Amino acid sequence: MANSCSVAEKIRQIRLEKDMTQTELAAKCNVTKSLICKIEANRASIHLEMLIDIAAALEVTVSELLSEAPPKSLTVVRENERKKMVASHLGGKHGFDYYRLAGSKEARLEIFVMVISEEATKTARFVNHEGFEFVYVLNGNLRLSFRDEENFLSVGDSAFFDSSKPHRLCPNTSDFVELFCIFLYPKMTL
Repeated sequence: MANSCSVAEKIRQIRLEKDMTQTELAAKCNVTKSLICKIEANRASIHLEMLIDIAAALEVTVSELLSEAPPKSLTVVRENERKKMVASHLGGKHGFDYYRLAGSKEARLEIFVMVISEEATKTARFVNHEGFEFVYVLNGNLRLSFRDEENFLSVGDSAFFDSSKPHRLCPNTSDFVELFCIFLYPKMTL
């Protein structure tokens, strides 16, 4: 992950500014204190869902954890300047690459291009986080699973859903799927 050290440092800095212990942050994220220790020490990869959970627990946006400068009224992100995040799921297996396009604390949203490889089929787990998601399939075929429902999307298809419901994204019939994603945080305290 690009700037993973600064993300780890920001998590720790914001946690301390809010007088929150690692144990309290872990409880809010439904993970162990040990994992929070590793994340803050930059010894653990942070998948996007975990980053979203940490941001919500700290009452900040993912953009604030990833950004190095104060927000601007205009954000232009050149293709070669995109921040890439690699998500590790279940013991360090990869399969999810996130390319941050933009985000705004004021608008309460994050915009990504996400590439999910076939490897994710073995490592993806059901996740949930506050807010809503919009996904648009750019390449490949997507299997969007909820606990009680399977949806199959092809190039040009899109979905909008309540991300507080357990969901999972995986390629369906191809080696990978590329998505345009918007994460909305309507209830986030800013």
